[in-house]
Amino acid sequence: MLRISEWLLNETYAKEGAKFEVQMFGPEHGKLGSHATDGYAIHPKLGHAGVEAGLPTKDFHQFTFNFDQKSQVWSAHSANNVFHNYLQDVQVEGSNRVGVASLYAGHYGGGHKSSERTRITSKGTVERVKVHAGANAYNKMGSYHIDHVDVNMLNKSYREVGKHYVKIQGHGLFHTGANPLKLPVQKFGLIKNPKRGLSIQTRDKKGRGAGKLTLPIKSDLKIDPRTKDIEGVRKVLASAGVKFGRTPLGTSRSHMQDLGYEGDSSHILVF
Repeated sequence: MLRISEWLLNETYAKEGAKFEVQMFGPEHGKLGSHATDGYAIHPKLGHAGVEAGLPTKDFHQFTFNFDQKSQVWSAHSANNVFHNYLQDVQVEGSNRVGVASLYAGHYGGGHKSSERTRITSKGTVERVKVHAGANAYNKMGSYHIDHVDVNMLNKSYREVGKHYVKIQGHGLFHTGANPLKLPVQKFGLIKNPKRGLSIQTRDKKGRGAGKLTLPIKSDLKIDPRTKDIEGVRKVLASAGVKFGRTPLGTSRSHMQDLGYEGDSSHILVF
């Protein structure tokens, strides 16, 4: 079965997210790994700090979940240690189960098997792929959501990999708790009494069980009027003597010229 609507949605987000990163940090230089740093905030004396950037509907974290057909056991794993540990320990109201693997066992049960299906690649071509048992459980029974995930866990998970700032399109620039470059910005967080807050959700991604930590209702995320748009970001960065870049050194002049950058680039450190 061709999941055309899902493919179009993912492709649209990827393109818009990449466009937003270019506006913030300059043209892409190549990121390694699913949790690589999007860009950096750089101060001539205080050094540099990682910045996570994206749209309000971004995946703040991703993880894999799997159902082993032989042992009939569920498991889940994230490359980020803090988030991985949270997945193993999370509990939900009304259940005595601990960890997403146990929660998925209770919700999806057992007996799931792998299969094959037709999918559209990122290049628009059609191919046959294996669909893992965990993904088939999702396809059969739908997504399992865990809402109101602790935003302080997310902040800690970013800090521990060097991401001390978060820039969300239309919402603002925030620090994740440490603020090493002393920017005049708020701590990343949610509004008071959010409707759903951060949510852990299951999905099928290219035939694999691939969960995400996301924000289903973007109005749950607080807004900093000073930095919600690029003009405000430029003013705040300038007031602190800080600039953005793709690397800890800034953004290569050759990338700016060869790959192109449209508009005011005064907030980007070019070397």
